[in-house]
Amino acid sequence: GSVGIFVYVPKGKLIETPLQVVHVTKGDEMILGIQHRNLFIVGEGASVKIVESYHTLGEASSLRNDVTEIRVEDRANLEHIRIQLAGNESSQINNMEIHQGRDSVAKTFVFTMNGDLIRNNLIFKLKDEHTETHLMGAYLLDGVQKLDNFTQVNHMKPNCFSNELYKGILDDKASGSFTGRINVFPDAQKTNAYQSSRNILLSDDAQINTKPQLEIYADDVKCSHGATTGRLNEEALFYLQARGINKIDARKLLIHAFVLEVSEHISLEPVRDFIDQLVSTRY
Repeated sequence: GSVGIFVYVPKGKLIETPLQVVHVTKGDEMILGIQHRNLFIVGEGASVKIVESYHTLGEASSLRNDVTEIRVEDRANLEHIRIQLAGNESSQINNMEIHQGRDSVAKTFVFTMNGDLIRNNLIFKLKDEHTETHLMGAYLLDGVQKLDNFTQVNHMKPNCFSNELYKGILDDKASGSFTGRINVFPDAQKTNAYQSSRNILLSDDAQINTKPQLEIYADDVKCSHGATTGRLNEEALFYLQARGINKIDARKLLIHAFVLEVSEHISLEPVRDFIDQLVSTRY
């Protein structure tokens, strides 16, 4: 089916209670195809927090293809959290484009736990001065899961700030990729843009490909990017075991600490606790 969600926050409206959107795909026999076209508008000077979660019921294979457009108007504030918990027979393509006005703040979080083939596209367009943008994500993959995260931040005007951190843990034969592009347009002087991709492989068969990219056409900027891939810290594991913590619990502690660097930036404590619970029971 083709449906969608429309959220409109009027000018100056400060919504204290977060909005929760629960996407449930249900099917037992037929292969399902779902396409959503969503539009979220955060009016001038308004503020809202939106939590979206994805779930499946039944064993049927499914494909969800979502397009979400978000407009964060001048001086508006958005915190958007996406939690992907669909079953391992469920594939997803998520396309999200966020337009930011002057003096606006947007924070996005993407947590991927379950799913078959998943592609997340996140495109930011910073269309006026003094915007602040945060892109954060964490993914915990195992089995034969495949995940592709693609982000693009377009700095189109001067004096804007963006910060991006994506962290992944992969086990078994899971594979992932991260492609992050920062575009700094000729007019976008005084741009500050930072990007980091960090990954841990728990098995010899897990794979991660990272491709950070900078394309800069302004000369007065501060930009950086980096990517790391490695194993769990053996010295830290030894240190914890030397203090009486068994190897399994020590491993869990290190994984939790790794993901915490992303989840601790969520302002909603119940969501932080929920993410912590998912992480602690994952491997």
